[in-house]
Amino acid sequence: MIDMVDTVMAQVRFQQLDGALNESWPPDAATTPDRPRIPVVARVVYAHAGEERLEGHATRWSGRSVFVSPGRQRCRNGTLGVSVDAADVERAQ
Repeated sequence: MIDMVDTVMAQVRFQQLDGALNESWPPDAATTPDRPRIPVVARVVYAHAGEERLEGHATRWSGRSVFVSPGRQRCRNGTLGVSVDAADVERAQ
């Protein structure tokens, strides 16, 4: 049981340290309303894991920032989504 707890805690520590380097949060992120979901692919660059193409849905956007929620899993850093620059997001085919 202790080994399993240690393994889970190691993963949590890794996820907390592996933040997205290209995050772009707008000043009004807390008040930006949800919009109809648009299927997208976002380029997310993580500190430890490197670059990932994240398939998901754009649910909020404001200015040059787009909030992307992954389709089937959490983001690599354990969060429910990531806000990145619009230049790092493209519509899914």
